[in-house]
Amino acid sequence: MKYCSECGAQLLDEAVFCVKCGCATKNARGFAHQMQGAQSSGTETAVMVLMIVNLVFSVLLAVAALTLAWKIPMLIIYLNKKRRGEQIGDGFKICTLIFFSLIAGILMFCDKEE
Repeated sequence: MKYCSECGAQLLDEAVFCVKCGCATKNARGFAHQMQGAQSSGTETAVMVLMIVNLVFSVLLAVAALTLAWKIPMLIIYLNKKRRGEQIGDGFKICTLIFFSLIAGILMFCDKEE
């Protein structure tokens, strides 16, 4: 058990707010970060949609299998990193810009990451 730094009320270890005074605990910052990671921004959604659409058109237009060999893994890596809340590196963004989708790559650079 821990205690509120404002009013001294006893709190559960995983408490985010004090039930007596409503003051945020040290767990509140971690909780806010988790919630922010769960929500995707409009830019992230646009990047995901553009990457998926580009992949579908590549399949429909029977583009060389070689392009699909890197587009599918890049899409999976992007989705997994965003799901875990990890930052996307500049190298990945540049590769997306050049090899995947110009617009998706530009949006990745414009997306605000913490």
